[in-house]
Amino acid sequence: MKSKLMAVLLFVSLLALANNLKPSGVSSANPARDPRITYLGRHNSAGMMNWEGTGISVNLKGSKLNFTIKAYNNISKGLFLTCEEADIDISPVAYSIFIDGKKQSDFSIPKGTRCKNISVTMPDNGNIIHHVEIIKVSEASTDFETFEIAQKSSLATPAKTYRITYYGDSITSGYVDSNNQPRNYSGFACLPLSYAFKTTQNLNKALCKNLSRKAFNASYIALSGIGVAKSLPRWQGPTMFNYFRQVLYRIGPQMDFENADIVVINIGTNDIVAGCTVEKYQTALDKFISEVGKLNPKAHIFVTLWGFFDLKKQHPEFYSALQETVKKYTPKHKEKVYFVEPYWSKSGVSCMHPSEKFAQEFADYLTQIILKNIPSDMQAQSENS
Repeated sequence: MKSKLMAVLLFVSLLALANNLKPSGVSSANPARDPRITYLGRHNSAGMMNWEGTGISVNLKGSKLNFTIKAYNNISKGLFLTCEEADIDISPVAYSIFIDGKKQSDFSIPKGTRCKNISVTMPDNGNIIHHVEIIKVSEASTDFETFEIAQKSSLATPAKTYRITYYGDSITSGYVDSNNQPRNYSGFACLPLSYAFKTTQNLNKALCKNLSRKAFNASYIALSGIGVAKSLPRWQGPTMFNYFRQVLYRIGPQMDFENADIVVINIGTNDIVAGCTVEKYQTALDKFISEVGKLNPKAHIFVTLWGFFDLKKQHPEFYSALQETVKKYTPKHKEKVYFVEPYWSKSGVSCMHPSEKFAQEFADYLTQIILKNIPSDMQAQSENS
């Protein structure tokens, strides 16, 4: 009982720290203060972030980018209040670096490490300005990080951004089963393996010909095992409703608006696995679409339930509930909510969590649906980007 009380007190202290702490020794190139640096995903006013897919992007003039990443609450055993977070916090915080849309390198922050200095050399590809993205590819955890860019790094005007937000579970966060995992897969969530990340890449290629001028800024609100009405038992009760508004995962504060241009909702797999009734799932999904619409009042919202089952054949009652719920919203939102048929590969490449190949197939399929339904002004702007 005493140890549990201490854990709760420590967690409360970290809540205060996360919401009020301003990193000391900040250079003029701290993302929280420098308009040339773009936050990727959700962050608080002090520049802290911990959701999967968070990080920073910059346009760089020159051959090298030097930066420091600082980790808070990166304690050796992690801080968690559920078994689910115990699973998540075992792994190091992992990042990937993308330059001009292509992955250049990876790095991680082992538990117990407070600070890491990174130097990145730009490729000799003829670009005068390089678009650099530093992205957290491991799942959301109770750690949180900040960035500082060395003053000697020469930064240019940032790219303008479209915003896209994904809400989902392990399918969205990038889990792969042991029978189809790629080489060097750690066994934990890896965002670049997911359909969501691949969809963002596809949209960048289709709409943002020059990433230094225009690029997608994505938020991945994805938690393995989570449901919209009923999560897996290890969550001990909470569902996506407990977390989807949080600026920092498990820490807060709650956001009133996210204002994404595009939203993808792919949730319900764990509801089925956990034994949720169709009626409860449909009621919860209905409410979730409504709440997400309030967060993103101008967004085009794409809703599906894909990745683990051939939904139409294996769970036709959930398929019907999904379809009926989305149809209910179509007239209210003036054709801004779309049903995405849960594509299933004829090649049978998926088994439980999708393989990377199947994730790419679905990303290509989803991308085409999004491109057919995005606002005309986005398409027009992309032609000049």
